[in-house]
Amino acid sequence: MKPVATATAPPNETVDRILLAATRLFAERGFQGVSTREIAAAVGLNVATVNYHVGGKAELYAAILLRIDEIQAAIFLREVGALQLDTGPLSTEKLVVFVDRILGGFVALALEHPHGVILRVRQALDAIADGSQPPNMLSGLIAAIEAMVERAKAAKIVERSLDARMFTRGYMWIMQGYFIGAPLPGERRIDPADPRELAAFRAFIRRYTFTMLGLPQ
Repeated sequence: MKPVATATAPPNETVDRILLAATRLFAERGFQGVSTREIAAAVGLNVATVNYHVGGKAELYAAILLRIDEIQAAIFLREVGALQLDTGPLSTEKLVVFVDRILGGFVALALEHPHGVILRVRQALDAIADGSQPPNMLSGLIAAIEAMVERAKAAKIVERSLDARMFTRGYMWIMQGYFIGAPLPGERRIDPADPRELAAFRAFIRRYTFTMLGLPQ
């Protein structure tokens, strides 16, 4: 079983370098596939120095997960926090703004912290494989999307038959699948940050979302 996000590391330049390098390595190979020695080598330090700053591998992994969660929460609070606090009547225009800001938040997260996204998806898939509890990643965002869809149903902006839970999970996996660069069989792995690929994906996911919600395009 993988460690969970229960600890964090004090902020300083050395810790930041260690966390950045370890996030990339864990994202590429998983928790079991990376040694503390390899992490130390990636930042030009010895193992004792890494242990001094961040503890053992399990503590380091937990600190990384907690930092990823903090970054994700900050980005989505910036993008949709005010909209969640708006308890006034929901309109089609407000729902469109919400959809666009969620997309903007995902793009910002994935481009600013690509290995964090990959690591969280890898952690979820590893949990499924070994039968452990999947991480509760982005739970606040998932709840926010579901709540907004339910509000839209109540306001008769979208069809009442739309399953908010299934819509949200489908949306999340499409978004995360793109930003980890997951290829289809026989295809090359894409670079999610490539401007052409990103523009095409933005157009696709916006059309997909608007179609699913029955919003005007």
